[in-house]
Amino acid sequence: MKKSDIKLKMDLEIANAVMCLSRKQYDEAKKSMVVALDMINKMTQIADGDEKRYLQAYSFNLEREIKYLEDKISAMATQNKGEKQSRATTVQNTVPVDVSLGISPQYLQYTFSDVAGLDDVKQIVKDKVINPYYYPGLYQMFKKKLGGGILLYGLPGTGKTMVAQAIAKETNAKFFEIKTSDVLSKWLGESCRNVREVFEQANRCSNAVVFFDEIDALTSERDDAGNEAISRVVCELLAQMDGVKKKSPQQRLLVIGATNRPWKIDSAFLRPGRFDEQIYVPLPDNEARKTISHNSIA
Repeated sequence: MKKSDIKLKMDLEIANAVMCLSRKQYDEAKKSMVVALDMINKMTQIADGDEKRYLQAYSFNLEREIKYLEDKISAMATQNKGEKQSRATTVQNTVPVDVSLGISPQYLQYTFSDVAGLDDVKQIVKDKVINPYYYPGLYQMFKKKLGGGILLYGLPGTGKTMVAQAIAKETNAKFFEIKTSDVLSKWLGESCRNVREVFEQANRCSNAVVFFDEIDALTSERDDAGNEAISRVVCELLAQMDGVKKKSPQQRLLVIGATNRPWKIDSAFLRPGRFDEQIYVPLPDNEARKTISHNSIA
């Protein structure tokens, strides 16, 4: 075999190893490195001077890379075996998400009278949610849809969760407060199943409010999400919110999302029929701060 042919085969195997590493195909990368090492050793036998010393150093480094890959492959095999055993042990006892603890309206703490300030926010919410609840016939006469979605956005601590609870209390709706940790799972497919479980539980109620806190973690732009699992959750949540529009007039389901990073939310959620009402929740003004301080002291 000519020296040029040996070098060509070595370069091809190294290139293939790099490609396999980028795809996390460690077994294939190791095979290519072993072949490349064999080619380097053959070239070392016919080389001399600086070229021989360079090839010897190259061979030494490549042997270290192969050893590192062997250790990595072995560690991954052990980890995968442990995860499979853990999965088999826990899957039977796994509850997707405990939303059966949805709060009945009589146990909710806040009404709009307890929300200090935020007059503009309360007026928008009344027009969107409260008045349709108390005057359903009037809204149906003008073909206005009940329920739907509201996105509350603003700085942390401005009262978004409090407003959501007040909406449920005022409309006599069962309140489901869902946090990101309740939905996301490390197991493939379980996050989507958790989203479905949330809406299935809420759909069993004639009147319900589903509140997603920090919803930007579940609705990130699909191009920026960084992994396929989040993209699946986004698609599942979009499908479930589209299903809200198909509910009968006797059923009311309101989906409320809260975030302090509205620019992170996928634009598909901001289209009509989903979070078609986006409400900014500002910091309390001076009068509201006085009321909050008075209530805290009292």
